[in-house]
Amino acid sequence: EKVTNVYETKYYIGLSAYKNGQWQWVDQTPYEKTAIFWKPGEPNLLFAEKCAAI
Repeated sequence: EKVTNVYETKYYIGLSAYKNGQWQWVDQTPYEKTAIFWKPGEPNLLFAEKCAAI
């Protein structure tokens, strides 16, 4: 069995969770929850995921 794409290339976009469920940009601006760039169903591990990448 051939394993392909074991390591995905991802790019950090400057958004991270500094507290459980509270996201902010690198300049400490709070994440605006009305923004609609999440894929439907994401973040799916709200308290386990700590950064946003594309």
